[in-house]
Amino acid sequence: MNSKKHNILMLACLLCAMLFNTHVFAQDFERLPSDVQTTLSGFQGNWNNLDSAKQDRLISGAKRWNSLNPEQKQTAQKRFKRFSSLPKAQQRDAAAKMQRYKKLSPKKKNQLKNKFESFKNMKPAQRQQLQQRFKKQQRMAPSRMPNRRP
Repeated sequence: MNSKKHNILMLACLLCAMLFNTHVFAQDFERLPSDVQTTLSGFQGNWNNLDSAKQDRLISGAKRWNSLNPEQKQTAQKRFKRFSSLPKAQQRDAAAKMQRYKKLSPKKKNQLKNKFESFKNMKPAQRQQLQQRFKKQQRMAPSRMPNRRP
């Protein structure tokens, strides 16, 4: 078999393996850095059953977690606890909003962060007034509000 046909056959086999077996590029748990293994220890027994995309997300999250200082970790734990206590519908809504946020351009993200900082720096009475105005607008024209789908 000539080398061109061989390369095409090998590529076809690789593509088939990727389509039918998500573990082709899976990572061996024991080969992960020790700090990542420690963070992901709860997944060790089921690691080989996770697809490689899920493994990659977990590894990325573990590396992010390991880079946080103790105060940041405590804040993240509080947020997770609060998120976990929300009804499932609110969790889905929050996750959908986060996905939309991640798709924003850096410029839009920065604008949104600046607006949030301005909101946080308002006096409580001003914040409450703005929230009431927002709720009123939401009731009047929900399909025209940002981050809302008609």
